[in-house]
Amino acid sequence: MAYWDPDEPPDTTLLADLGRQIVDDFPSVGDAINDQLLLEIEGAMASGDEDLIIAVATGMIEAMVGRANRLGTWNDIRPRLGKLSGDHADWWNGPC
Repeated sequence: MAYWDPDEPPDTTLLADLGRQIVDDFPSVGDAINDQLLLEIEGAMASGDEDLIIAVATGMIEAMVGRANRLGTWNDIRPRLGKLSGDHADWWNGPC
């Protein structure tokens, strides 16, 4: 974040950091918390707010895909994503 100082970092940067943290914490926080987080992400994707959808998709979801692939946890996370967030993740992840 210091890179952006004195300006605020873009929303996508902040959400990417959050997405990577969600993946890092996924194995240790429990099903209820993971389900709630993924439900909130899906809610943002279904919000109809184009700016929010773009920020969540290109910031959070794409960062989650990248981190989970690097950690080998994508197959644990992907089935728990909602339709909209899962569709974007699949598009970003490309053919497996």
